[in-house]
Amino acid sequence: KTTVDIRDTAIKITSDGISLLYGAPILSPERDSRSFTAAFTKISEVLQTFSMREPSIARTWLFMNNVLRDYENLNTAREQYFAKWHCPVNHFMPASTGIQSQMMGRESLAIQFCAFSGCHIAMKRIPSPLQDEPTAYGKLFSRAVAVGFPHSKLLLISGTAAIDKSGSSVHIGDFAGQMEFTLKIVSAILQQENGGFANVAQAVVYLKRREDKDCCLRILEGNGFPCDRALFQLDVDVCRENLLCEMEVTAVMTS
Repeated sequence: KTTVDIRDTAIKITSDGISLLYGAPILSPERDSRSFTAAFTKISEVLQTFSMREPSIARTWLFMNNVLRDYENLNTAREQYFAKWHCPVNHFMPASTGIQSQMMGRESLAIQFCAFSGCHIAMKRIPSPLQDEPTAYGKLFSRAVAVGFPHSKLLLISGTAAIDKSGSSVHIGDFAGQMEFTLKIVSAILQQENGGFANVAQAVVYLKRREDKDCCLRILEGNGFPCDRALFQLDVDVCRENLLCEMEVTAVMTS
């Protein structure tokens, strides 16, 4: 038996000992870290409404009107929020994307999240073979998170850009180099979980400059990436001025 609970704040689907919760956008009209902290706190309020807890959060999407200006305020708010409940010994940070987005109104931040819980589900952090964890340089999210169901696995790969193991941006000023490096990172995470580009169910590719789209498509198609399962966001700033692209991926594998 499957039940669906639809409210203004989220949709919760429950079936066979598994609960899936997808939150509606949580908006912050102000750009300071205090208002961002209040937006994060609303995640907990939504979870409580649906009888779920913070450790069930698997992924967040953090859309900012001006990511280059507000990214550090965002990180401050995120750190304050997770410090309230996160315990590194027995849990992990969610996967995440922090990116620029044009808001319908004057909001500075929109937060979306998904959470999973139940006796027939297991979640764990998945490291990146080619990168250190963001926590190593003060950013509180995981490179990827695996959500295990009885007969399949959902792999949530965070927004990924051309950042090496030291946390430094690479291939500065070279879009093709950055895109190739980003794709290599994503491929390595998939291969580590016994998957590949064929397992990609959905992807979002963020490009700082729209004129790089044709080059991007050539690189993706040349590497066998399923472009028909990808959305492309153009003229979007990434979290660093010198990063020209970012990619997030959701993949599905059999257990």
